[in-house]
Amino acid sequence: MDSAGITVARNTVPLLKVRIADVEDRNGNVEVTKALLSIWKPNDALSEMITEGAWIEVLNVVPTAVRYSELQLSAGRQTTFKQITIKHTDKLKPYITSMVRTCYSITQLANSPSMITNYNEVDTAGMVIQIDPQNRDFKSNNQFQNVYIADENKNIICVNFWGGIKKFGFENVLDTGQIISCVNLQRRTGNTRRGVPQYRATEFTYFTKTPKSVATRKLMEDLVNNIGVNKDFIDDCVKIKDNKLLSSRKNENNVTPYRFENHDSRKYVDSPLATRMKQEDFNLTGLDFESTFKQTETQELSPRTLERKKKVNEKINKLKQYGEPPPLCPLNIINKSKNAAKSYRSPLLKSDVTNVANIKQTPRVANTENTPINSFNQNISCSPVLSIKKTFRNVNPVKLNFHSVATDESKLSNDEFEGEFNGSPPLSLD
Repeated sequence: MDSAGITVARNTVPLLKVRIADVEDRNGNVEVTKALLSIWKPNDALSEMITEGAWIEVLNVVPTAVRYSELQLSAGRQTTFKQITIKHTDKLKPYITSMVRTCYSITQLANSPSMITNYNEVDTAGMVIQIDPQNRDFKSNNQFQNVYIADENKNIICVNFWGGIKKFGFENVLDTGQIISCVNLQRRTGNTRRGVPQYRATEFTYFTKTPKSVATRKLMEDLVNNIGVNKDFIDDCVKIKDNKLLSSRKNENNVTPYRFENHDSRKYVDSPLATRMKQEDFNLTGLDFESTFKQTETQELSPRTLERKKKVNEKINKLKQYGEPPPLCPLNIINKSKNAAKSYRSPLLKSDVTNVANIKQTPRVANTENTPINSFNQNISCSPVLSIKKTFRNVNPVKLNFHSVATDESKLSNDEFEGEFNGSPPLSLD
């Protein structure tokens, strides 16, 4: 359409998605319920009312689905919003504080790549040191673009844009040397596999130079004062990034579940399986494998996570109190019936029936019309299981003898009454 010179206005509808949560104290137990609210065509007054940290009352919403254990709500024309005030008790404050947006520095993300956050998302700020590949070199057949961001301590993270930066609309915001704020970056599973923590941009991710959060603005001001516009700083960060990627590729064949071989970082636990043994025969007795899986760094967990871990530990301790179950007794199933080994036979099928299409063995029904018996039998199903509700047994036809003197069966081969007998009812006497 663009090549033909036809301009058509896009038919779009604005959509606002809001993550909401309800904190309630039920019989001494604090329950946190989260949901995603979709608002179609929000007006300006509603956009000003709905802010992070505000308590609102929503009426007449429609639950649509449950995705990833999260309730999906949709607001329509009949939905009403009202801003309210809630008193926070001392028992509810830790749960509410754990849901407040937190901005992490890149140093924290690099040192704790497996930290637990709400919705598995993080906010951070840093300087863009490299875009690989560049926007002009990116082709449509490529899978994604990588944007590398660093802080003043030269710690680096990577943001993956599936389909390219232009697809997300940030080609004018993300440029080398720019200090930006990243909001709602999704942490990828196994994000330390390449030596540089990997994060992914989603539909909820956005980048800005003027963040609304006070903590994010302060972090960006510190980066501007400490880094500024320094070409040497960018070159040094690119070299560090290349060395990390090169070392991770070199150790891809020697990766263990515990730590990389000859890795400089100490965030992985040392393991005897991390390096290759020179001896072919080695003994693994005396090794403490339980300490291998323990985290060396203490992470700040939310009260809800601590309470869940406490309940899980209580269940595990309770299960340990039970002994081993008794062995199962074998069940000897002996079927002495020979019919069990035979093939299935319908109970309606007689054993002496050799041909289901045999006319002589086809059940006969009384003829109530002027129709020959043979032609009537041709309309009857030839199967022993008839389509009518009532079934009939096979009977041998009986021929009536009207002669006073008995004759031989050979002389009765021709029916003498074949032409005289009329099966029609008698005429009326009226």
